[in-house]
Amino acid sequence: MCKEVNQVHEMTQWKQRVEGEMKSAQEWEDNWSFLVKKETRQASEVGQPTGASGGESSLNPIKSIGDATANDLERCKHMQRLPPKAKYFRPLTTQQELGWRPPIELFGTDLGHNIQRNDELWAD
Repeated sequence: MCKEVNQVHEMTQWKQRVEGEMKSAQEWEDNWSFLVKKETRQASEVGQPTGASGGESSLNPIKSIGDATANDLERCKHMQRLPPKAKYFRPLTTQQELGWRPPIELFGTDLGHNIQRNDELWAD
């Protein structure tokens, strides 16, 4: 009728489940902890015992991002001002291909086309 429950087997399954949860939490922390706010990371790291005695807790120094962010913003603003040829290695769109290559004319363009005007020929 009722299935007999093996307590040892149930405890083993529970331990494996808890170990799996702890392992996945640690993997998430290793891979994605940079997405967590600074205050939240510090609060979670304070409670974790580390070191040989087990009672010591130490905070991993978090790099200040103020200077790096300012430099990145300046670099982005500077890159926005540049033409596509200076920003990219190759044209990304077909529209950029139009002005990408150097001009064909070897001697440049002279809008006058060497036409010389003679004032004597003009009527007064």
